[in-house]
Amino acid sequence: VVEECPAGHCLFGELRCIARRAMTPGIRLTYAGELYASDADHLLYSSTYSLQGAAGMIVDGSTYCNEAAFINHYHGIDSEPNCAIDACATVVAAIRVTRPIEIGEELLVDYGLEYCLRNQLPHPSAPPWARDFAALSRLAEVSKQLSALEHEAAGPQPLLRLRLDKLQALAELRLQEELTEEGRINALDMHRELANRFDALLAKI
Repeated sequence: VVEECPAGHCLFGELRCIARRAMTPGIRLTYAGELYASDADHLLYSSTYSLQGAAGMIVDGSTYCNEAAFINHYHGIDSEPNCAIDACATVVAAIRVTRPIEIGEELLVDYGLEYCLRNQLPHPSAPPWARDFAALSRLAEVSKQLSALEHEAAGPQPLLRLRLDKLQALAELRLQEELTEEGRINALDMHRELANRFDALLAKI
């Protein structure tokens, strides 16, 4: 069952997945969404609702999905996950229960270090330098993509606003408190520069 995270929850106001029946280890929940053959083009699928599946395929739950898309990263909610990301040829991508889950208990999974760094989520295994590098790399990639949009603004722009909105979401700077002081200063400088460029481009379209 999908419900809103209650007051006091670290994700208050967002959604979570709750067990509507007792679940035993080994149960799999298929992760539903659009299928992509590979992760070659990161602009084609959502960075926050995508899951690596079997044979290198990507399942993206941003357009349509099932309850599995709302299973949250465990860190900050519980000491360890009760589910794990799984993949097999029959379901491509799934969430597998790893320990008994009671009725009403939240399903939780470890999103993995690489995913957490890319999407600015906390992970206990992330060293400080890696958090800085991931945040700055993300902003640098946004700057690169924004440069391409700035160039396109001179011509036809039917989908430019949609792509710009998506790019602004990628530029959101989260978890500033988990960066080192130097990393935070550099990230905020880059973020301010990007914000000015976004405003200038929005004024043109």
